[in-house]
Amino acid sequence: MKHHLVLLLIFPLGINAQNYYRDILGTAETNQMMRLYKKMNVISVTSAGFNENNQPVPGFFEKQEVDSANNLLKITRSYDNRRSAEWLYFDTLDHIIRHIDSSDGFRSETEYIYDDRGRLNVIHNITTDTTLNINESEYHFWEYGPNDVAIKMTRVINAADTTEFRLSADENGNIIEETAYKKNRPGEKVYYYYNDNNQITDVVRYNKKARKLLPDFMFEYSETGKVIQKITTHPNPKLGYIIWRYQFDDSGLKQREANFNKEKKLIGRIDYRYAFAK
Repeated sequence: MKHHLVLLLIFPLGINAQNYYRDILGTAETNQMMRLYKKMNVISVTSAGFNENNQPVPGFFEKQEVDSANNLLKITRSYDNRRSAEWLYFDTLDHIIRHIDSSDGFRSETEYIYDDRGRLNVIHNITTDTTLNINESEYHFWEYGPNDVAIKMTRVINAADTTEFRLSADENGNIIEETAYKKNRPGEKVYYYYNDNNQITDVVRYNKKARKLLPDFMFEYSETGKVIQKITTHPNPKLGYIIWRYQFDDSGLKQREANFNKEKKLIGRIDYRYAFAK
């Protein structure tokens, strides 16, 4: 159990990420992170992992290297003989345009295309996994309505499997509902909730087993708008959900993240150390 829980810190949960949350909000968060790194002249970020007893995790390694001149962020990480590397490429506006994620037998390459107004237009991912014999291509085509509000995303898998995701917004332009349509028939719905500052607070779906709406994600924010707590559901019912808490310095750079189980007992944490250009 300890071995499994420690991995939560290094290899994030594969929770069913919703399309608007993952594509639009997630991409924007990645872009903002790179802008902050460049603004603060960060050249590297080294992470130290600790277990539930605040002892260093043996064999843990994670490092981010920022190449501002070439608009590149490289991330290497390892734990318990599991190694991976990521390369994130950005354009001159600090929009991510390419993301490569590679480990033993696995490779995921994602291309991001923007329209002339800087809106995310197309995401194309190719995933290969020789261990599981997977070779999959997936496109996401985003469309927008008035005031640059997303109204639809069309997902095409392997040039054959097509699903539409139609979105609706409130009077402030916040996406509040995402509905999947297969052959024009409505399917699963995702609901998004916001606070008075138009910050997303909950991502909710109907849970068939519980027969009610339950959140996949819940967020809390600092006065400066940083996410300081995120609660995520876990596919293992014994764990229920995981609480992630984040600490930042005055410039907005993340200093620590820790996760806790539903009893609020520490599972592990990561501390971040930054190196800056002179």
